[in-house]
Amino acid sequence: MNNTTNNKRTIIWTSINPGAPCFKAMLKKEMPDIGEDDINAIIYGFNYHYFNELVSHLSKVSIGQPIIALALFEGYDDDEDDGFGIQTIDSGNLSECFDTDYDIAEWYVDKSGDFLSYHIDRDGVTYCKYLAIKKDAPLSKVQRLFTEIDNDDFDFSIIGDVTESIGEKVLDALGIMHFCDKEGAFCGK
Repeated sequence: MNNTTNNKRTIIWTSINPGAPCFKAMLKKEMPDIGEDDINAIIYGFNYHYFNELVSHLSKVSIGQPIIALALFEGYDDDEDDGFGIQTIDSGNLSECFDTDYDIAEWYVDKSGDFLSYHIDRDGVTYCKYLAIKKDAPLSKVQRLFTEIDNDDFDFSIIGDVTESIGEKVLDALGIMHFCDKEGAFCGK
């Protein structure tokens, strides 16, 4: 239901306006006496059922490497802590990239082939980028990455040395078509 693609991203799942107009029209045709609120309830019910099926499917898929989620937190007011965080998914299981602690959320693969998400709740917005730790990454550089994030002294230049994108692995695991341009670069379609 939410596997949609535009020129900027392939949406894996979203809670933002999940009702496609054609799906709403089909429901109205099949149930002409149903009201707009009931149609929205059905659509949101299908959407969250799909979320559970998606997570269940991905619970069987491990990429064989630890995954890290780099998170940027933005609070709504000056009292909230803004900053970076890091979470490790040692199992490499793709389903662990999806959580239910949000009011609004979206997971997608962007035009660069990166797997990302954002979550909005009453405390603010969290943006996450999911990356695999490279099998041949020097342990000293991996430790440096974690230390710098913990100390709020983060150097973006070392990310490429120790991590790799997992967007294509997510799309492959879900059987979602993606295309490359003539040079072979991922284009997010």
